[in-house]
Amino acid sequence: MAADSEYNTNTIAKADDVDDVQWAVKLVVLCVSFLLSGAYALLAHFFPAITALPVFGSYLSTEWAWNLMPSLSYAGQGIIMGLPTCVWMLVGAFVGWGILSPVAKVEEWAPGPVTDWKTGSRGWILWVSLAVMIAESMVSLGIVAVKELRALYFRMRLYKQVGGRENGTGQPDADYQASDEHAAKNRAIDEVDPRFLVPGWITWGGLAASTAVCMGIVKALFDVPVYDTLIAVALALPLAVLGVRALGETDLNPVSGIGKVSQVVFAGVMPGNLVGNLIAGGIAEAGAQQAGDLMQDLKTGHLLNASPRAQFAGQMIGSVFSVFVTAGAYLLYSKVYAIPGPQFPVPTAQVWLDMARLVNGHPLPPHVWPFIISFALLFV
Repeated sequence: MAADSEYNTNTIAKADDVDDVQWAVKLVVLCVSFLLSGAYALLAHFFPAITALPVFGSYLSTEWAWNLMPSLSYAGQGIIMGLPTCVWMLVGAFVGWGILSPVAKVEEWAPGPVTDWKTGSRGWILWVSLAVMIAESMVSLGIVAVKELRALYFRMRLYKQVGGRENGTGQPDADYQASDEHAAKNRAIDEVDPRFLVPGWITWGGLAASTAVCMGIVKALFDVPVYDTLIAVALALPLAVLGVRALGETDLNPVSGIGKVSQVVFAGVMPGNLVGNLIAGGIAEAGAQQAGDLMQDLKTGHLLNASPRAQFAGQMIGSVFSVFVTAGAYLLYSKVYAIPGPQFPVPTAQVWLDMARLVNGHPLPPHVWPFIISFALLFV
């Protein structure tokens, strides 16, 4: 017994040592990656040519914008997203810039410079990518919504069939009782001491207060009526629930599609108001994005037996500081770089703007409709 105890103690000690070494290695790799990325960004500021290497030849570089951007930030993003997503992004780049862009340019559907957002093929193929994003996101949201409605229907049906909790003999139905016991066991496992939970009055009070602050800020900065902002927040709530469900089941949060759905709805609420449409879509997408992030954080904390109240306090502190950090970082970047510009073209912002223009009656580029429909159906 003593030998077994000593063996177990040594095994645990060795496992702890291995974990410490692994964490130390990961920390060193993280620091080295940060230093290399920072060094590249600093070097690129003084030598902009290294941000677009003409590895495919000078002609393809100048005429068709085929370049290699060896930024370590892209490498880090690829590591985070995983190989399948990166492969499909590569396929999309090949189809968009290798096939659709030359076709649009040669056929004079996009006669301007290739890199121009309005008259060039960059803006033309953007509509195709927008159709793919919306189609995929709508399918993801639709699947989650159908699953939720189907589960709700069967729960109600089962409840009616057993007459509440009893069958025809006045005794609890065996199947229902078994499922109820299984649910009770799961609740017991997931139960958290009420002392560590966030009180309901803080949750609902915080929602009301943040909504009021949001309405005031949007009114002051963008002159959007307060009732329109209230509608945007109300629409964001169910969309955020669908986004969280999709993220939990597929590890992908369809925030792009959620924002576009909100833009379509608000084209009817505020017709002709491009700024209001962008604000409404931004509120919906931000709500879904933050809800998904919080879900992952709280789930991780739950698996580690962390206090939800402590996590909530930490998130509130981080949120307050992030307002000043992000605003300050944007001001610093905007003083050094042109935004949008060659270094930071901000294509997502152009996607939002194009969508706002489309739902408010602006026409599409010539001959792009067949490609929009074809690629949307293909990726559905």
